[in-house]
Amino acid sequence: MGASNEAVAILKHDMITEHGFVHGMFKSTHPTMNGPALDVLNAKTVEVFDKALRQFATPTKVNLFEWIGKQIMRATTDAIYGPFNPMREDQNIEAWSKYHPALMIRLHPKIHTDCIEQKIPDDDIPKFLVGTVFNNVANTVPTAFWVLYHIFSDAIVLQECRNEVSQAVLSQDGTSTIDLTIVLNSCPILLSTYQEIFRHHGMANSVRVVAEDHMLDNRYLLKKGGLVMISARAQHSNPA
Repeated sequence: MGASNEAVAILKHDMITEHGFVHGMFKSTHPTMNGPALDVLNAKTVEVFDKALRQFATPTKVNLFEWIGKQIMRATTDAIYGPFNPMREDQNIEAWSKYHPALMIRLHPKIHTDCIEQKIPDDDIPKFLVGTVFNNVANTVPTAFWVLYHIFSDAIVLQECRNEVSQAVLSQDGTSTIDLTIVLNSCPILLSTYQEIFRHHGMANSVRVVAEDHMLDNRYLLKKGGLVMISARAQHSNPA
């Protein structure tokens, strides 16, 4: 992210207890991951995709992954940054793509406050916050791609999902609206497909620092300060 050595030192200091910078960021972002904040993000996503789809007046070929990625990036960052969203500019999206080729619900004030309290230099705060963009799109983009890919690859599943989602569409006086509560709570096939996509395609490896010596399953001694890597693929393919 181009942060200074001073900022990186603060980031690395005390990564275990709740007083460190990393845990402070977690506390700041968690309130934005559900409830009203999540509703804002979902509504913004629907708005962005609706506008993008209306641009296709005739059948058009697109690179599905790139197209979905651009819309997810726009919707997510619009919800985070509001009208001054820097990711509305094509050159910034292109720069981001080069920065992370593999590839916040209006930034909660506590995030910025936590940076200040941890004495992150002013010039480094925007760099840290840009890094949080990764957290918001790293899973969403590939998941959205694979959900659409698998649904549209199976005519039966496609029809069943359409039947479910159509119940959430309300039309009145020529205007159609989507009730997101129905999508979230009354579309079991769509939801189970989404969950299975996560199980089948999830390849993340979570890395954690051992806070204190611990005997795991009476067989494995995890030493304080050591690293534990948790493979999502191994968990998702375990019959147990």
